[in-house]
Amino acid sequence: SNTKKGTFELLIKRYPKSKMGSHVFEMRVGESLEIKGPFEKFKYTPNQWSHIGMIAGGTGIAPMFQVIQAILENPKDKTHISLVYANNSRKDILLNNELATFRKAHTNFDLYFTLLDVPKRWMGGVGYINSEILNTFMPKVGEKKTKILVCGPPPMMKAICGDKDYTKQPPVQGDLTGLLAELKYGSDQVFKY
Repeated sequence: SNTKKGTFELLIKRYPKSKMGSHVFEMRVGESLEIKGPFEKFKYTPNQWSHIGMIAGGTGIAPMFQVIQAILENPKDKTHISLVYANNSRKDILLNNELATFRKAHTNFDLYFTLLDVPKRWMGGVGYINSEILNTFMPKVGEKKTKILVCGPPPMMKAICGDKDYTKQPPVQGDLTGLLAELKYGSDQVFKY
């Protein structure tokens, strides 16, 4: 939580052949790990926007969850959040219980899951994030005081908004392309993690 002083939590998913995740999961009690940071990528101020749309894929939920917590744990913050969260299968959904708890407790939090491999009786989306999903759940094009945050694997980033410009150090936002550009969102309305 953003409100707990002196602590921090990591969200780590174990992937086959992953370097960092595998290393962390193989560590034993008492071993140490050097970490540097935090590095602020996106500065959030309460009530800065009336509506924040979030598009996350897989572990891209991690930075979104930080912003979600900051908003929903502050009773004075009235920002509306719409999260579209894409995964391969139901077992890949990270923070599912925490997100469901927030959805039940807060009327200013909308949550929509989409999966590629759907189980029986699945009530969420099927397949990749598309323009219909974005038109339904994201802030409207040109709507004032809104922001759309995007974080996910490189193919998703390319399809939704284009990648950051890694030729610059540190990397910059880069051109807005993909579905959000096709839907006529402005680059000032989108933030890429």
